[in-house]
Amino acid sequence: MAQLFLWLMLKSLPNCKLNLKTKASLRVNYRVARVLFSTFVLLLIAGLGSAITQNNMNPRPKSEVVPEILELISEYSEQVHRGAEAYDLICSNCHGNTGLGIEEGRAEFLPEHQRCEKCHRPFNSSKLSEVEISDKNAFNIGTPPALNNLSKFSSAAGLYASIKATMPRYAPGTLSEEQYLDITAFLSVLNGSLAKDITLNLDNLDEVLLEPVVK
Repeated sequence: MAQLFLWLMLKSLPNCKLNLKTKASLRVNYRVARVLFSTFVLLLIAGLGSAITQNNMNPRPKSEVVPEILELISEYSEQVHRGAEAYDLICSNCHGNTGLGIEEGRAEFLPEHQRCEKCHRPFNSSKLSEVEISDKNAFNIGTPPALNNLSKFSSAAGLYASIKATMPRYAPGTLSEEQYLDITAFLSVLNGSLAKDITLNLDNLDEVLLEPVVK
């Protein structure tokens, strides 16, 4: 704005009765304003670039699938491996690293949080006071069950429909179709019900029967 104001004044100089000293001063101020404006623009661009870089340097957490699961799925498809990673990031806090349920999940909580009845929504601050906790930033844990015996669903189709309608608990139905299929495939392997050469899709979910695991 200052640059525009000075420019308009200089354009009107021929019609103004100003002495040479005043005109020269205005021209100097105009040049200074141009320099300051250019500097401001450069600093703004640099600031935006720094913010973008900082954001890229702090990506979402990477999955850390536990060794027992990596060994279990070692000979299975890429879909199952993606499912294991998605399960680790999205499901394991409540259902446990190996699918044994909430007690296994609680074992990974901080000691002072192991009896909590509410859980932080993803990417919130790791510490919230009781005053700050609300339905907007936390959700009731409930009693997440073990996932190593899912025969009640009969087939992978029932399991897929259930987790898509109800999970993740804090935001049901918000994962992609591929993620729900990947997690269904992984849980089918966890239940010993998926052949190694099968890739799940919407057309073959009914064909994968979730039989009780025999040990």
